[in-house]
Amino acid sequence: MKTLERRLKLLEKEGEGLSPAEIVQELSLQFNCTCRTIYKDFQKRAEWQPTLQQLGNQKDLILKVLNRYEQLYRLAHRKFLNSANESCQVAYLKLMMNLTGKVYETGIVPDMLDRLERIEDAARKAGLLE
Repeated sequence: MKTLERRLKLLEKEGEGLSPAEIVQELSLQFNCTCRTIYKDFQKRAEWQPTLQQLGNQKDLILKVLNRYEQLYRLAHRKFLNSANESCQVAYLKLMMNLTGKVYETGIVPDMLDRLERIEDAARKAGLLE
């Protein structure tokens, strides 16, 4: 159970934008384990992350990615509103703009590609494409 909680926290901290070194330091203290344990979690994530996040279904994956973008957007917006530094405000606005583009790419583009694929299949069946 402790391993599961630690790995979920690892993904959460990574989603917040922390570097692996920062994550390792924080989680090793929080879960009273060695830094090596956290680094091993990073190394073996290809084995445990798909199971943990149940990434088998592409639509579920897209929803999870969109959720993460939304979380990051909200965080950037909060930081933008609370920042007195003009340079930081510009950086947060740029991040918010980039995240909006990412949401579009993640949510809209796969649907458009699916529609194009169906059109191509219909055109093949009609003999318009080889």
